[in-house]
Amino acid sequence: MKSKSRLCSFAIFALAVAFSASAAHAQTYATGKFTLEHQTQWNNVSLPAGNYTFQVEDTVTNAKVIRIRGDHQTTQVMMYPNRDASNRSEMTLEVRNGYRYVTSFELPGFAAGFRVQKTAAEKESVASNSQSEHISVQTAAH
Repeated sequence: MKSKSRLCSFAIFALAVAFSASAAHAQTYATGKFTLEHQTQWNNVSLPAGNYTFQVEDTVTNAKVIRIRGDHQTTQVMMYPNRDASNRSEMTLEVRNGYRYVTSFELPGFAAGFRVQKTAAEKESVASNSQSEHISVQTAAH
């Protein structure tokens, strides 16, 4: 009985060490912040208006993961190296019928593009009622 308890304790300890080592191995590429003036859809997540911080971390592939945190919402998205990416740090929104959708997120050397689904009514409409907004993203490279 005592040896099973010790074995279980050792297994839990070994798992804790393994998880902390892998977390410590994750490297941060950049951190920063941005402000959304309006509620905005980013992939399947609705972000309320407000201030957000983000952290871009390495993954085991060449992709990066962007962890986004706000007062009322958090999410994460993938980002890939892009040789053609500009040196801008900005987010582009599509504004359509009063709603905002993230269509791109750029950092120097990296860019992520996001598809915006159209409703059936928007697909049928001949006239396009959309425009773009650019949101400045403040970064601090690591």
